[in-house]
Amino acid sequence: MSNQLALILPALQAELELVKRPIPKPGPGQLLVKIHSAGLNPLDWTMAGFGIFIKKFPQVLGSDYAGEVIEVGEGVSGWAKGDRLMHQYISGSFQQYAALPAEFSFKIPATLSYDVAGTMPTVLSTGFVGLFANSPIGLGLNPTFARNQPHEGKSALVLGGGSSVGRFVIQQLKFLGFSTIVAYASGRHTDYLKSLGATDIIDRTQSTFEQVSSRFAGQFGVIFDAVSRDGSLDASAACLRSGGVGIVFVLPIPAEFQERLKQEGKNFVLVSGHIYDLTPEHEAFGRLQVEHVPKLLEEGLIKGLSVEVLPGGLRGVAGGLERLRKGEVSGIKLVAHPQETTEA
Repeated sequence: MSNQLALILPALQAELELVKRPIPKPGPGQLLVKIHSAGLNPLDWTMAGFGIFIKKFPQVLGSDYAGEVIEVGEGVSGWAKGDRLMHQYISGSFQQYAALPAEFSFKIPATLSYDVAGTMPTVLSTGFVGLFANSPIGLGLNPTFARNQPHEGKSALVLGGGSSVGRFVIQQLKFLGFSTIVAYASGRHTDYLKSLGATDIIDRTQSTFEQVSSRFAGQFGVIFDAVSRDGSLDASAACLRSGGVGIVFVLPIPAEFQERLKQEGKNFVLVSGHIYDLTPEHEAFGRLQVEHVPKLLEEGLIKGLSVEVLPGGLRGVAGGLERLRKGEVSGIKLVAHPQETTEA
């Protein structure tokens, strides 16, 4: 077999197309991976609609991969045919096969299914980079993945705590030792979020961002804003205490708001969860994640998310992305099975 099926974006804001493409050969340092599960992220429809991160068309979208190694490239050690792998990159998982760099690929623990693993890399890395990595890419709370809970007794606020990123951030803050982890999320997620490590839930259906700002003004040393738009920006600024470590934003924020934070002496980072092809700092921290994250998953210190498998393999991706764009997905991660895609 020399060809595969891939879902391409032929041009900006165009409809996705299912096409045949050659199966690549792994180059030096690469692994050829048969993709079993590809997670969907808001980044995917954002790229399709606005062209961010796209250098040329046609483009294969999809930033989360989970699959099995079917061929090992020259110079690769520590990997063998049949190994289970998860991977995160800006694009490329909405196809049946991909050649991926071995040094930035994660081994999947036996306790995780392909589907759960396929939903994790981007959102999991977003939290790790924003919280753990040193400046300028993160707040530097634990750049070595130390196990000694260095932030015991401290407090943190997670806006968007019920989102996929927020759920991992809660677990990461618990690992860091934070004694108070307050999540702003739908009240219907209360029991689940507390099981992950949240100590208190602010029900977003009962409290506005303005009310959060008033109630918790200056009370938190760390804030992770997994919403990063509209009222969450002011709430993040208001709730960070004087001398606090800082705020992590997951989306670009207006230049005038950045300037306001600087004038107020409030530290912040605009996080990107991508682990390579960005900056040397991202790549260095990406290698640390490859070393440490599988251990955390295997030990159950970080747990995966609930998933919904889209029907029709890659044919189900367009509908799934539209649901994400409309905000119709809550409490689950959507995944596609590229191998289940039919030509007809």
